[in-house]
Amino acid sequence: MLIKFRYPIYNPCVNSVDVATDWNGMAFDTTQDIDVALAQPFSIAAMRVFYNEPHVFSYDPEIAQVDVSQFDLVLLSDVEYAQQWEIKAWINKNNIKNYVLALGGRGEHDTPDPKNMLYRPYWIKKYLEKNQFVDTRADHKPYMFDCMLGARRPHRDYVMLAMT
Repeated sequence: MLIKFRYPIYNPCVNSVDVATDWNGMAFDTTQDIDVALAQPFSIAAMRVFYNEPHVFSYDPEIAQVDVSQFDLVLLSDVEYAQQWEIKAWINKNNIKNYVLALGGRGEHDTPDPKNMLYRPYWIKKYLEKNQFVDTRADHKPYMFDCMLGARRPHRDYVMLAMT
């Protein structure tokens, strides 16, 4: 079942991880114009956690000054594993009241709050999207060799000499 939101949501993260498409089962009209999103009767933003923390992988200087506390709902995605207590501290620091968080990983003692958290390992989703099955038993294989790793072999030497 596909859920369609009536209002466009603020989704500024299109140059890296597109958080709006990260939420499977949802269909969004998105906008990069914060004023358009905030003018809706119900304002929603889709953001990565730690997007405004310079020392973290998810930092995005283009949107670091965005105040997401002004939105009615914030969809958050943790694309790299961060501990729940760190994410909750960041959420409190940014005064985000209503949010739904897709966790990228779980620690041994982490228990997601079912009211506003779900565990969705981002890396598995990306692996399944990017690594499609290729049947290599066919007579006409798409590749001549898998890789050049390992000890020297005549076929590897031939390819290396041909490329140089």
